[in-house]
Amino acid sequence: MRAVVIDDRADEHVATVAEGGWTVRVQASERLVRFTDAEDELVAQPLPPGARSPVQDAPEPCPVCGAVAWLMIGDAVSCERCGHGAGSVVVEAVAGGQQISFHVARLDASDEDDEDEFDEGEADESKEFVFDAEAYHRGQGEVLASLSFPVYAVSGYPASAGGRFGGIGEVFVHQDPSADDDDVSARLSVSTVPTGEPRIQTPREALIALLDDGAWHDRERSPGGMLVAIAHLERSARRRVANAKPVKRRIVIDGRPEPFVFLGVDDAWVATREHHGVDVTVSARAVDPDGVSLEPLLDPAHAETGTRGDVERRTERARRDAAGELLSRAEVGALIAHHGLSAHRGTILAAIRPGFWLLPADSGRSRIGGLPDLAPGEQWPHDQDGVPYTLVAQIDCSALPPIATEFPLPPWAHNGALVRIFAALLATAPEPGPAVALACPADAPVTRAELPARPDQVPADVWGLADDSLRMLHELPVRLVPFLSAQAAWYAGIPEEATDAYEEFARRLAAGGGKPPAQQWQFPHLLGHGENLQGEDLTATGADEKPEVPREQWCTLINIPEHQGMSFGDGGGLAIVIPGADLAAGRYDRLVTDISMY
Repeated sequence: MRAVVIDDRADEHVATVAEGGWTVRVQASERLVRFTDAEDELVAQPLPPGARSPVQDAPEPCPVCGAVAWLMIGDAVSCERCGHGAGSVVVEAVAGGQQISFHVARLDASDEDDEDEFDEGEADESKEFVFDAEAYHRGQGEVLASLSFPVYAVSGYPASAGGRFGGIGEVFVHQDPSADDDDVSARLSVSTVPTGEPRIQTPREALIALLDDGAWHDRERSPGGMLVAIAHLERSARRRVANAKPVKRRIVIDGRPEPFVFLGVDDAWVATREHHGVDVTVSARAVDPDGVSLEPLLDPAHAETGTRGDVERRTERARRDAAGELLSRAEVGALIAHHGLSAHRGTILAAIRPGFWLLPADSGRSRIGGLPDLAPGEQWPHDQDGVPYTLVAQIDCSALPPIATEFPLPPWAHNGALVRIFAALLATAPEPGPAVALACPADAPVTRAELPARPDQVPADVWGLADDSLRMLHELPVRLVPFLSAQAAWYAGIPEEATDAYEEFARRLAAGGGKPPAQQWQFPHLLGHGENLQGEDLTATGADEKPEVPREQWCTLINIPEHQGMSFGDGGGLAIVIPGADLAAGRYDRLVTDISMY
């Protein structure tokens, strides 16, 4: 006698009922209909035939009647009270395990959906399918190279091209802000299609896909419980998107902030714009839209090359690095303003110090770890018990690149020497301890030393003496690249409410104003400000060990947050600090190590 249809917004619509039939016009993706009789009692839809077993681990209520009474009937899951069909589950045995596929009930579902419309000819089922990744990417590149319209991407993010689907000119460029390929919590993609061509997904469909992809499924559930959960999560995503209101929001494209139609739910959003003959759609999750800047790819066939602006900025950055040019005070000031920190401008400018990244190189005299080059008369340092120190790094100061900067660099009387930095790492515990450096003229004759033997007699409590990972660190040749660093927020005097913005500013400052490279925090560096793995300023360790020198008079000599094979129990970082007066005098007998662990 009565039919009530529930749409994608969760609104209910009473259908027109006549002669046993009913009709209603709604926006619905799922068949959710509640039937009642003349007494307004629920009329259940008939359940499919077959053996029935309760789904015990599905606490989600039925979207039609609200009951929690799910039944597994064959491969289908239905509500026992009203007969609503949630979908079906197919469980297949594969290679000794199980493969489970879920088919959630949808209005547009049909048997034809499983057909591969792109297949040409009959498939040879006798041959096992093997995905050829190289051929796939080559084909994608060929498709993208043939396009006559620009393909947009987000500058500063590594890009990979997804190609064109169905011959309609749709191009996806996926951006991954995370270094971990398995981390899908943050994602960003851009599609470009000529104006007038249909999109594969509407903005709302794209937003639903983002929300549904980010949902967590309890994989400990039974197949029936999983299906109910998946259907519930999809339905929740559709309802939230259906109730979201589009707004206008400006996003930078081709160097100018332009209006986009913006649709967002929580940290997921989709923005679209018709832009000079193409429709550009940006889909993102856990990415700030204010940090998105769109530009055409320089070479769509090789998306990894980046946008035109990326290439220009890399070229300019390489030129500046070669010349030792760092951001000017004016450029740093603009970066401060961009992060909303203008109220702390003076404090931040005072907390900036230049240094040198120690980046991997193919060869050279400067290196982390390995064996030192010793001049005649020099001896490998040992402690009072005869335990040899460990070579931390060797720096050829005669090859230090110039630094062109308006920010003060701590004076260092290195006189172009070859400086070898050693630390007492085979100590009684992984805690602060002594370090020392040797310095000889760069043109002095040197010989690669041999690793000293372990002493015959040492105190019983010596820690790690048999650990070769600390006896000799993995050798890594390095090149030195100037950069600007900012002191840790608390030590710099930044208030707590501005800490997050300041830390993002510090990361971009160290990257020359651009997007920081993945894992930048793990890069070792010489001089500059440094932090240990607990986020503490390294200079605090120097003042703790040698209180006669105040904390503000200490400098970071070298900081190695992570290094291959270096372990102080559970990984760890190693830094060495020096009094500023000693650095200015070229004196290296009061060095202090800072050892931090995860």
